[in-house]
Amino acid sequence: MSAATSNQLIVPTGLVYTAWLTTFGCSVKLHQNTLVVGARNYSPSAAAVAAGRVYVYVKVAGGWQLQQEVGSSGPGGGYLFGDMVSVYGDYMATTETGYPLNSGRGYISIFKRTGTVWSLYQGRFTSGGALRGYVGSGACALNGTSLLIGSPVYPTGGVKCGLVAVWVNNGTAYALQQYLSPTTYLTINGRFGQSGAIDGDRIAIGSPATPNGYASINHGTLYFYTRSGATWTLAQTFEPPGVTGTDWGELGTSVSMSSTYAVAGAPSRTLNGIDCGSVCVYKWSGTQWAHVAELPHPLLTSGAKFGTSVTTAGNRII
Repeated sequence: MSAATSNQLIVPTGLVYTAWLTTFGCSVKLHQNTLVVGARNYSPSAAAVAAGRVYVYVKVAGGWQLQQEVGSSGPGGGYLFGDMVSVYGDYMATTETGYPLNSGRGYISIFKRTGTVWSLYQGRFTSGGALRGYVGSGACALNGTSLLIGSPVYPTGGVKCGLVAVWVNNGTAYALQQYLSPTTYLTINGRFGQSGAIDGDRIAIGSPATPNGYASINHGTLYFYTRSGATWTLAQTFEPPGVTGTDWGELGTSVSMSSTYAVAGAPSRTLNGIDCGSVCVYKWSGTQWAHVAELPHPLLTSGAKFGTSVTTAGNRII
């Protein structure tokens, strides 16, 4: 296998109000030949600081080319449009965690591509009522006609327990199918929905701050759900392998899933190095998941936080 090399540097285009950083790349998703990049602090003017923007690129001969810049339907300062993004085929989802301003609610917008043009398909819908859940501040994942949105600070039974909403496209709009919430530690700031992935009728959700039996220790939990018809059911849960009372772990900080494998980052794992981090690998047998490997930081370097972000495709993990 040859070493990976960088063959193109992608930077945001257009005039940006220079008093604020764009945070270009705060969220990045790739599907086939479409790349979506969020820039939640993009500021078109002094009156709209951190309104946010999303950049869509397509793969063409010779590299990646900007196809379109997408902004909020009603840009305003602090809306953070593009905080989290996802793309699947000709559909793109983005969150706007600062809208309405200072409300702590958060909204989701869906865009659809016709030809080469992205247009608003469904704008500003939310989940969880009027509570301060910062909808979309965690997981955002599209797969087929299904959309998964995480609200890791939603007060489900306790402060910041978290909530995940699954939406399904009925042909004209995305309709709520089901809410998923943690089954244990409902009074703990578990941050259920901080990360998540969906593949067909399977979902993986990370809850990196659950204590797993040790008070105030963020070991983390990984939840797997399966769908039968229109109903999602909890199938399995996993904790970091061999955890102790002093190993924070934070399993589920990041999650990715392909047809056969699921991976979850545990960036605070202590393996011969404090917070060196690791990535846990799970394999699908056809009926259930099994933990098959834990990949530590190659150098076991303290503070490396290995596993903060992960992705998988087939038999490859990044």
